This record gives sequence, structure tokens and C-alpha cells, in this order.
Amino acid sequence: MIFSGTIDGWAASVDLDEFDRTMLLYWKRINEPDLYIYEMIQLSDDRKHRSRTWQWFNNGKLLKRTLIDELKISDDWQSFENQDPEYSEIAKNLS
Repeated sequence: MIFSGTIDGWAASVDLDEFDRTMLLYWKRINEPDLYIYEMIQLSDDRKHRSRTWQWFNNGKLLKRTLIDELKISDDWQSFENQDPEYSEIAKNLS
């Protein structure tokens, strides 16, 4: 998938990943031409956990890394639409 707009880049699954757990992304903000980011997304087998690693480059040199751990809380995202719940409230309902 290729995308363009405020952020230009691409996203691709990794064909060698027989478990379909990995996706790679490249993105670049058009208003910051010397900055670009590579992202790797890893999914757990149950698809409830996702980890993401962003590697930020500026002028071709590694600037920083961002590590993100995510937990899927619901397939029903619409029930959270126009709400701003505290995580502690959401966590009460996790099974």
C-alpha cells in the first residue's frame, strides 16, 4: 500500500513471515524533508497484542527509537466513539 498527503510512504506485509505477524512501514512528513521513519509492527497470534518500533532518521542518521506496546480492548470501537474514558475504566471490563 502506498499513501500520500501530509505523510508520504508505504506499508507492506512481510511475505517470508508465514504466520502473518509482521508489517513494515516507511513514512515521511512532507513538511520535514530531512526526517523519515521506518516502523515495524508485530502482532501476537491471538491478535490482542501489538508491538510497534519506530526508527526515526534525520539526514540519514538514526535520531531516536520509539517502542509502543498495545492491547486490543474491543472489536466494538463504536461503543467508544465520542467518549474519552480513562484507561482504568476500560481496564475494568477486560477479560
